[in-house]
Amino acid sequence: MPAMSRSDGLPAPDLLAEGLSLAYAEPGGARRTVLALERWALPAGAAVAVTGPSGAGKTSLLYLLAGLERPAAGRVAWGGADLFALGETARDAWRRRHVGFVFQDFHLLPGLSPLANVLLPAGFAGLGPDRALKARAAALLERVGVPPGRARDVATLSRGEQQRVAVARALLFRPPILLADEPTASLDPANGAAVVDLLRGYAAEAGATLIVVSHDPAVLARMGAVLRLAEGRLAA
Repeated sequence: MPAMSRSDGLPAPDLLAEGLSLAYAEPGGARRTVLALERWALPAGAAVAVTGPSGAGKTSLLYLLAGLERPAAGRVAWGGADLFALGETARDAWRRRHVGFVFQDFHLLPGLSPLANVLLPAGFAGLGPDRALKARAAALLERVGVPPGRARDVATLSRGEQQRVAVARALLFRPPILLADEPTASLDPANGAAVVDLLRGYAAEAGATLIVVSHDPAVLARMGAVLRLAEGRLAA
């Protein structure tokens, strides 16, 4: 397949999260603190796994880092760009250019083919996919083991195949930041290893920052560092 380095030259930014807090309301009026991060600095190009017990807030952390959810307090700055100082439109535009996100629940559109799902970011960005972008999408699907002609409707694929389509979509625009939420949860060991190879290989070739939330020991063993999230805080 074609080289996976970035086409637009965007550098991978470093990360600084400060005073980051998030709490959710619970029945009876109580509030449960999910995150209480004093300071987390991550250099550009790092490959980090975040693990921890169920309900610890790992997915919420990824959403905050992508600017998909707003914290109760604090800031998330990528390369000096403070996400929550940006208006919603500017934050959306920043995310389209910088972030590839692999959702745990895929966020694929039934009724569309795998290829059309991988090309969805182009539509959201208001771009008509040209021949080169279509070729890249097809090559990514081949790379994850879901050939472009595998199905007319992505809903007919297995959960593992859908997960691999979601990974391919996240890589379409060669993002300098790649965030993945349990990317191997629906995969058997062989396909899980292939997806981890793809994520790590992309990050290494593109110089991208990779943050993966996972319980999978095979994933944790492949990352440059592993942090545990518990009681709202991160620790090595």
